[in-house]
Amino acid sequence: MRTDVTKRSEMTNAATVRPRLNALRWELLLLVWPAITLILATHTHLYQTTLHLTFRDIPTSWADSFRFPVVECFFWAALTPAILWLSARCPLFSTRWPRSIGLLIAANAATEVLHALYRAPLTSFVYPKMVAISFRGLLRLYLTGNALNDLWVFWTIVMVEQFASSYLRHTEQQKELARAQLQALTAQLQPHFLFNVLNSVSALMRHDAEAADEMIGRLSDLIRTTLKDAPAEVPLRQELALVANYIEIERMRFLDRLEFSVHVADEVLDAAVPPLLLLPIVENAVRYAITPRTSAGRIEVEAAREKDTLTVRIRDDGPGQKNGSRLTEGVGLSNTRMRLQKHYSGAASFSYRNLVPAGFQVEFRLPYRS
Repeated sequence: MRTDVTKRSEMTNAATVRPRLNALRWELLLLVWPAITLILATHTHLYQTTLHLTFRDIPTSWADSFRFPVVECFFWAALTPAILWLSARCPLFSTRWPRSIGLLIAANAATEVLHALYRAPLTSFVYPKMVAISFRGLLRLYLTGNALNDLWVFWTIVMVEQFASSYLRHTEQQKELARAQLQALTAQLQPHFLFNVLNSVSALMRHDAEAADEMIGRLSDLIRTTLKDAPAEVPLRQELALVANYIEIERMRFLDRLEFSVHVADEVLDAAVPPLLLLPIVENAVRYAITPRTSAGRIEVEAAREKDTLTVRIRDDGPGQKNGSRLTEGVGLSNTRMRLQKHYSGAASFSYRNLVPAGFQVEFRLPYRS
C-alpha cells in the first residue's frame, strides 16, 4: 500500500504537470500546425512554379497551393487534443507500456479510417482537376496511400507528449526531492541550535536563577518560532527579529560582554531568504568569539542589495581561524552551505574568512527577490 506522503507527492506532480501539458496542447494548435500549413503551401508553390518554368505549363496560384495543406493540417489540428489526451493516459515509460501500446495502435488504426472518411468528400476541392473516382475507390486510395503518413504523424504527436510528460514529471520529482532534503536539513539544524541554547540556560542557572528563569521564558518564544513549519522563504526582517530574540537571551548570560549591531537598509528588509539562515551563524559567533573571552566582544550583521544580489555579512571580532588553518565546518556552517546549494541550485555563494587585525566574517550572496 502506498503511503500518504507518496500519494500527496503524486497528486502534487500531476497538478503541476497537467497545466503544462494543456499549454503544450494549445501551442501545438496555435503555433505548430499553422506553421506546418504555411511551410507545406510554400513548398508546393515553389515546386509547381519550378515545373511551370521548366515545362511551360499552366502556373499554380497561391490559393491552389494552400488547398492540400489547409485540409490536411486542419484534420490533424482538430485531432491533436484527442491524441494528446489519450497519450497522457497511456504512458509508455511505465510498467503499463504493453497495454498503452495496444491502445495507441488501435487509436492509430481508427485515425487512419477517420482520415480517409474526412478526405474522400474533399477530394474535388483539394484536387479540382482530378478524374472522378467512386467514393469507395477514394476510401481505398486514402487508406493505402496515407497509411505511412498517418503513422508517423500520429506517433510523432504521441511521442512529443510522452517525452514532454516524462520530462515534466522528472523535473517535479527532482523539485520534490530537493524540498524534502531542504526540510530534512532544517529539521537537523533546529535541535542542534536548541541544544546549544539550553547549554546557555544551564550555565546561567548556577549563577543567577532569576535570570535563568527569564531566559527560559524568552527561550519558549524562540522555540515556538524555530519549531513551527516555515515556508520555503521568509522576509529578512523576520530572520533579523529571530536573531535579535536570540541575542537578548545570550545577553542575559554575558551582560555587557556581548555587543550586537545591525546595519540593514530598509529596502532589503522584505527580501526573501531561507528560514533559519542567520541564526546558526550568529550562534557560532557567540560560541567562538564571545564565550571564550573575558572582555567584551562584538557581533555585527549587515545586508545590502547590489543590483540583483542580496549580500549579507555576519562578522565578529573574535580570534577567527587560528594560525590560518582551514576551518572545520560544524553542523551550523555545513548545514547552511548545503541548504543554500539546494535552495538556489548553485546560484548563491557562501564564504568565510579571517579579518585583519582580528575577527571572522561569513558572507552570503543570494539572488535578490521579495
